[in-house]
Amino acid sequence: MKIPGLKMRPPRDGSPQDNYSKWGWYAMAVIALIWIVYNLMDGK
Repeated sequence: MKIPGLKMRPPRDGSPQDNYSKWGWYAMAVIALIWIVYNLMDGK
């Protein structure tokens, strides 16, 4: 059993698992960006 998002660059074989991993990385990137912007605005 593979864990989605475990590898930095998962194989793009078009499987649902690869799709979940891709969206997982997108979600983490968006959340991190929002968190950084929020902290920068809150600090000033």
